[in-house]
Amino acid sequence: MMKLVIDRRNAINVVTRSTMKRFNLKVKPHPYPFKVAWVDKINLMVSHRCKVPIQITRYKDEILCHVLATDMAHLLLG
Repeated sequence: MMKLVIDRRNAINVVTRSTMKRFNLKVKPHPYPFKVAWVDKINLMVSHRCKVPIQITRYKDEILCHVLATDMAHLLLG
């Protein structure tokens, strides 16, 4: 199980650092680092990103995700 958020409306795809490490995903520095603010006003720095492979039945793809040090467990498909 992966911890991943894919949100088409807000244009941010997120994977947690723990998931990235667990599945040995290759991380790269983000070319334009930025901060993400959550509802509770916590600011998290986005300084890395990685490609996350997904498979839903026969559909396979890779999603470019921002890496965050947070804990979440939602998959939102638009």
